[in-house]
Amino acid sequence: MFFNQQDGVLPTWVDTNPGTFLVFCTSDGGNTWKPTTAITRDVQGVESQNWSFPSSTNWFVTDDKRLFVTNNSGQTWNIITPNISLQNVSELEFTSSTNGWALMKKGVLYHTTDGGHIWTKG
Repeated sequence: MFFNQQDGVLPTWVDTNPGTFLVFCTSDGGNTWKPTTAITRDVQGVESQNWSFPSSTNWFVTDDKRLFVTNNSGQTWNIITPNISLQNVSELEFTSSTNGWALMKKGVLYHTTDGGHIWTKG
């Protein structure tokens, strides 16, 4: 995913047990890629690959239990334990550092306006 002609990200799950999330970044249009700080999943046996990149520096990732947030392009990650279970998230989409939606596999839609701490239906 590219944010402009130069800056882009390539999110990946590394197949280890329990699994590691890693983002590769480019600032030269894809000529070179550098990995960010890895996230290890806390939940084993989960095949979730849900992330959202509302900007080149602000990213969200879930491991079906926790929500990982970075505001510095993956140099450091903060862990949020939300008020709802993130198990069975089929889509995760943030439009800013605070406003986001999580669509569950059974069709229930949740919305947050505080960066993922509190989620409400709708």
